[in-house]
Amino acid sequence: MRLQGISSPIVWLLLGLLLAVAESALADIYRCQTESGTYQFQQVPCADNQIVGNTAAHKAWQQMRDLSDEGERILERLGPSVESIKRCKNDMRQFQDQLFDLNTLLKQVDARAHPQLFKSYGYIQECAECRSSALAACQTADQFLDQAMINLMRIQ
Repeated sequence: MRLQGISSPIVWLLLGLLLAVAESALADIYRCQTESGTYQFQQVPCADNQIVGNTAAHKAWQQMRDLSDEGERILERLGPSVESIKRCKNDMRQFQDQLFDLNTLLKQVDARAHPQLFKSYGYIQECAECRSSALAACQTADQFLDQAMINLMRIQ
């Protein structure tokens, strides 16, 4: 029995399997902190409570995650009444102060290395407004923060 060259189905199957194995070997590895304080390496992104780091990007990520969550809590109580809008504006004052502090921290972050953080910041600014569409901005900020988290925890 003679192999009929590269057109053989078995050769193509083996080549496909080889490529699949090589691709899985190149999967991203994430360094995540456990509850006991030790680190574990895994192939899936870390949970929010496993994000650890002292860089400005790590600190900005955590502050943005907290602000996004707070913005969602405030905006979920927003209704059509004047009292509801006044309460929202009052609740947003502290949020906006924290947003100003975050802007100062972001000046220390490399925008080319962490573009998702800056996209998220733009949506969090919209999240700070007492209007019905602001809740969607908070949720979009969360999506960019999820992407930023993957970037922050990936082992280079």
